[in-house]
Amino acid sequence: MQPGAYGGGPINGQFGGAISARDPNTGHPVQGKVWGSFSASSSQPPDFVIARVQSELLAAINKVIVGKLAAGQIAVTTITHSLPALMAEIIQESGLAQHGIQLQNVQVQSSVEPPPGAVQP
Repeated sequence: MQPGAYGGGPINGQFGGAISARDPNTGHPVQGKVWGSFSASSSQPPDFVIARVQSELLAAINKVIVGKLAAGQIAVTTITHSLPALMAEIIQESGLAQHGIQLQNVQVQSSVEPPPGAVQP
C-alpha cells in the first residue's frame, strides 16, 4: 500500500521504552520506563503510523522530561505524576501532526527510580 492510501478507521497501538535523564540536583543518572497506548488517525498505512508514533513519542517524552528537569519545573520524584499533565506538550514536541498523524486517547504510565539523594517535593 502506498503512503497516504490508507483510509480506515482509528489506528490503535502501544508504546514503551526507557526514560533516561540526569538529576539536576545530584548529577546522578535517572532511569525509568514509560508505557502506554494511543489511538491515531492518518491517511498513512497503520504499520507505518504505529512505528512512527512509537519512535517519535518516546523521543519527545525524553526531551520534555530532560528539559523540565533542567529548568527545575519538575523533580525526579514527581516525573510519574507529572507525565500525564505534560502529554499535550509531548505530543506537540513529537511533530507527528506535521507528518499527518493525529493522536487521540494517549494513555501513559511510568516508573522512575530516583537516584540516591534525589530531592523530595
